[in-house]
Amino acid sequence: MTPVLFIIFTISASLLLNTILARLALQYNWCDHPGKAKIHPKPVPFTGGIGILLTWSCTLLILTTFQPKIPILRLIIPAAAALLIGTFDDFYWKQRTVPGLKLLLQIALALSISLLLNTAWQPSPSHSLGITTFSLAYILLAINAFNLADGLDGLAGGQALISFLGLSTVYALLNKNEFLLPLLLLVATITGFLILNLQHPSRLFLGDGGSHLLGATFATFTLNLMSLRVSEKEISSPAPLPHWCAIDIWTAIALLLFIGAPLVDLIWVTIRRIYLHKPLFSSDRNHLYDILATTGLGPRCTVFIFWFGHALLVLTGVTMLLLEVG
Repeated sequence: MTPVLFIIFTISASLLLNTILARLALQYNWCDHPGKAKIHPKPVPFTGGIGILLTWSCTLLILTTFQPKIPILRLIIPAAAALLIGTFDDFYWKQRTVPGLKLLLQIALALSISLLLNTAWQPSPSHSLGITTFSLAYILLAINAFNLADGLDGLAGGQALISFLGLSTVYALLNKNEFLLPLLLLVATITGFLILNLQHPSRLFLGDGGSHLLGATFATFTLNLMSLRVSEKEISSPAPLPHWCAIDIWTAIALLLFIGAPLVDLIWVTIRRIYLHKPLFSSDRNHLYDILATTGLGPRCTVFIFWFGHALLVLTGVTMLLLEVG
């Protein structure tokens, strides 16, 4: 099967599996119900994250028969753990408000991923603490940024898609197929989900499970950029990217730009809630995208504007990394 046909197959599989899961969700009430901080008028299935993980895992297993170098466990285990935390939130915590436990589990997940990556990279002792600290913070930011971005149909999924495409560009230039091919399969899987998510009315939501999965998986792929030791022979572009084990300000900013618009909204919401003495994990409709949507643009136009702004930030991050060539 050619790569293009495999991508089309993955999109179709994601669309089919997510459709089946959405119907099951309606039957068993695995749905996000309307509420004071919700804008959808009727229950919508929140099984998008489950469909994304199942589709991506199955297609990755098929891919590894042709590309055995793909570190499938290093990619799937963090994604599955993040999905579990978020899905438990969908089923249980939203009705009982236990943000402290959720944050502790997020920290445990982030620490596990950062230590796992640190072990795989084997950096020098002088860099190890800095890498672990930055990785821990970056994973938490990515998870919560994409989680908070999931407030309009297509917003979080579309922004994640753009971020993964930005990462794919870098990995393509590095000729690192063991990461590029799983990224492209994930892009195809998210595309299948978005076909359902962007329908009006939406037929499927990511759920907290899906947004946690996308944030953790995105952080895993992004932080792997710091592990690359690339020789001139391994790259198809004019010169190799540097080894990013030593985190400097330039690299940190570039990697943060990959989170882009969701990170900007996370900062805005955090500052606003601290200023108004509101709980940081409370739900409201005062996100930047909510404010823009109420100006008369409407949800759909707002989503497109945020996609465009996010794409510019991701492109800036990619450019900053490429400027480090030498």
